[in-house]
Amino acid sequence: MGTYTANYQLYMPSIGEQGWGDLMNGNLTTIDTTMKGLNTRMGTAETNITSLTTRMGTAETTIAS
Repeated sequence: MGTYTANYQLYMPSIGEQGWGDLMNGNLTTIDTTMKGLNTRMGTAETNITSLTTRMGTAETTIAS
């Protein structure tokens, strides 16, 4: 019986299961870790965009005054 990756629950077969090996599991772990990093970066980008939008609204109000 295989296991699942930490972040996106990608299935990693047991070594030798159906002829799959270390390379497959290593690839899935790399994919899982990379996807998690991208997800974190997207969250940061969303926060920065929200902050910038707020600052622009403040600037527009000040300019209009």
